[in-house]
Amino acid sequence: MEPGSYRVHHSYVWLGGIKTGLVAALALAATGAGALTPLLTALLDGDLGTGVFLSLLMAVGAAPSAVVLLVGLSVLMCWIAWRHLSYQLTDREFNLYSGVFSKKRLHVPCQRVQSVDLRAGVLQRLVGVCTLEIDTAGGSSNKAILVPYLTKADAQALRAELFRRKRILLGQQSSAAPTPATAGDPTASNLLDEIDGALSSVHGVFDQAEFVDEEPVTYRQGLSNRQLLLAGLSDANGSVGLIIFWTLAFCCSLGLADLVLDGVGAYLDDYLDVGLAAGMTVSDLAWRLAMRAVPYLVGVGVASYVATLAISALVSLVSYGGFQVRRRGSRVEVERGLLQRQTQGVDLDRVQFLRVEQGWIRRLLGYCKVYLGRIDSAADESNKGQADLQMSRGMLVHPYLPVDQLDGFVRSLVPELHFADESAVTVAPPPKARFRAVLRGALWHNGGFWTLAGILVTGAIVMVSLVLAAPEEAVAFLGAVCAFAPFLLLTLIPMAVGVVRGLRWHRGSRLTYGNGFIRLANDGFSRTEVLVPRQKVQFSTLAANPFQRLRDLRSVQVTTAAGSGGTTESLWDLDLEDAESFQEWMRPRR
Repeated sequence: MEPGSYRVHHSYVWLGGIKTGLVAALALAATGAGALTPLLTALLDGDLGTGVFLSLLMAVGAAPSAVVLLVGLSVLMCWIAWRHLSYQLTDREFNLYSGVFSKKRLHVPCQRVQSVDLRAGVLQRLVGVCTLEIDTAGGSSNKAILVPYLTKADAQALRAELFRRKRILLGQQSSAAPTPATAGDPTASNLLDEIDGALSSVHGVFDQAEFVDEEPVTYRQGLSNRQLLLAGLSDANGSVGLIIFWTLAFCCSLGLADLVLDGVGAYLDDYLDVGLAAGMTVSDLAWRLAMRAVPYLVGVGVASYVATLAISALVSLVSYGGFQVRRRGSRVEVERGLLQRQTQGVDLDRVQFLRVEQGWIRRLLGYCKVYLGRIDSAADESNKGQADLQMSRGMLVHPYLPVDQLDGFVRSLVPELHFADESAVTVAPPPKARFRAVLRGALWHNGGFWTLAGILVTGAIVMVSLVLAAPEEAVAFLGAVCAFAPFLLLTLIPMAVGVVRGLRWHRGSRLTYGNGFIRLANDGFSRTEVLVPRQKVQFSTLAANPFQRLRDLRSVQVTTAAGSGGTTESLWDLDLEDAESFQEWMRPRR
């Protein structure tokens, strides 16, 4: 790409205008539906006078005109904005110009460019355009620069040119002659890759021929069918699934209310027919309703969970379609998404840590999830929630990697982060930290304990209030509590699980440092390991609460510049002497 001024693609006008106009039309339709209800009611009742008929005819005729007017105004506004939206590339900088009345210029020196990401929605992929995101790693106060509606070829050319000029300005050498890319796993391909290949071969209505980057890909890795399926099932907990789950839960709660009312009515009928007023108690009613409601709740819960899991798994599978991680020069790039396509990248000098996560399912099957922590600018509002979650964990470079391939994967993709433990120092939480680990797992960090505590406190308050106000009703309430007591014992199950988790944390958690690296491992049913290069640490801290100080324990905290405002990794309850030795190793040397 030669230096000069360029406009974004003209699809910004009509595609953006149509999208905005359709949203406005849907809002208009939702508003007008309420106004048309009386007219439709009169039509169904046969009370169709001349005035009602004319009103209905005018409403039906005005709707298409209003939609056309909204779309036309939206397209006009987008055309005016497009006329004043352009970008300029020079030998040393990139500029983005926008604004009709309030002019705005975003200026980025090429040597400050940290990453250039691409993303494209379904409509954009069909048209052949995408949004380019330039990140300067400014932190929480700076936002990434978005250049919308570039053809894919133009976006790739601009990205390659920005990195080329950055290398020139920083005095770096270009990569050597192209070498063939090596694959980490020759079987790492799946059915969705074939669909993605077909979609990618159709560049879109306005896209040009495929762009070839001058920097060769020296390593690439994809997903096998097994990895894709397991990744989709394991990550089936997205926002779409949660929305569906709570919608189903709300509908089922209405059904449960009807069920409970039916149970109360049936009980009252029996009570009146039998006439055993003295023999019937509130506990009888509570037990009867519980036996009626529990099967219903179990069935609804299972059905809701299965539906949520299936839909969320499908969304996850589609999001991993066409997944590929590759090493290009000094950068790591990740491309994925069958419909919502995105390409992310990070320079190795910008990587802050390597994170390896194993949830209990992945750990049971012998797989892990791998992230690279990078410095990010603040997310734009349209993608804030997803971007904030990504910033806290890093850039995903593999969602389901076999643990036995992890060492080779790191050596090939980011050999700069390969860490040998031979001459490193390893310390673990001492025996006196075991009891604190059990308390954290069973009590303080356990939802079952706080649920039980909340129920008991609430029940005690209600019981005291009834004893003071109406002692005869307090006896009935106590009977109802006794009827539900077996269900309260269910809260002991997560507490027992928490005890085991605390013991596993104490046995498997470690801090390893040496050879210029720090490794923090937090164990349990799941396991997280974070590898941090020493030169990337902003500062390290030894923290202690009053209980830790009584036992001469400290928590080690290591903070890097990852994310938009820094990321802190911690390991609890190390012996004071071990923690101070680590802090001494972290002390800067001249």
